[in-house]
Amino acid sequence: MSRATKRSRKTAIVTGSAGFLGRHVVTEFKKHGWTVIGVDRVTTSEGIAGPTPPDEYRLVSLPSVHFGSLLSETKADAIVHAAGPASVTRSLASPEKDFASSVPVFFGVLDSVRRHAPACRVVLISSAAVYGEPGEVPISEDQPTRPISPYGYHKAMCEMMMVEFASVYGVAGAVARVFSAYGAGLKRQIMWDICTKARAGSVTLFGTGDETRDFIHGDDVAAALRLIVENGQLAGEVYNVANGVATSIRELASLFLTRLGSEAELSFSGERRAGDPVGWRADSGRLRALGYRPTVKLEVGVADYAEWFLAQSSGPGRC
Repeated sequence: MSRATKRSRKTAIVTGSAGFLGRHVVTEFKKHGWTVIGVDRVTTSEGIAGPTPPDEYRLVSLPSVHFGSLLSETKADAIVHAAGPASVTRSLASPEKDFASSVPVFFGVLDSVRRHAPACRVVLISSAAVYGEPGEVPISEDQPTRPISPYGYHKAMCEMMMVEFASVYGVAGAVARVFSAYGAGLKRQIMWDICTKARAGSVTLFGTGDETRDFIHGDDVAAALRLIVENGQLAGEVYNVANGVATSIRELASLFLTRLGSEAELSFSGERRAGDPVGWRADSGRLRALGYRPTVKLEVGVADYAEWFLAQSSGPGRC
């Protein structure tokens, strides 16, 4: 593709493009005609092994003084900020690392936009962790934020910066509070935990099994983010990115054991893990008003994840 052809299309920068959600975002935007520039701190060979690589890849460790130059050079129309930590557990163990890779990084992105690309639209991938233990379910975007982990607090700080730069400097931006994202390739969180324990022959999980989450496939997350970029008001508003369906951890584990063909015994410790809420289900009406409709049912997503897990755990790259 020629440089002239690229310039005739809209350009999106995806920070954290080598990560789980970043790879989905790259694929979604390219599918809908965007030129996509991936930004990540890992090397090309490590980072862009995904279904669709970005059109260009820049090795940048954020925050970076070079990010502003990248914005000026590419004349980016949008940034989807997928960079940053994604673990409540690790944030509890090392809150300083979680903060350093979250809050200053996003400030640098916003300040670079303010100075070098004031017309660029910014969408922050935040988390339902900002809600903590919600006061009522389904959870609307108007509910107060009450984080119960460093990860949740730091995401809330980033959200405040988005509002700050939108209201003070006129940066066009919005916040996407992603609930429980999943999909093949994600080697962490509850689905990975269930699968690895099932392979070992016994699945013991935290809690009672009655805890609920609102699961959303990575493909649907990426579609939602594109809709926010293209159709959102981008005035600092917040969108819940979820399906609006509560699934218990017991139900999820049972689905996986069936799909894995596992006879592992399923049990629950009764112990609540720090940072974990009891129940989540989102009101995603604001996102649906932009045209969002989920495409991946949980049963299908679980089957795909189980198939991927079985394939990679039995092959040459077995974990």
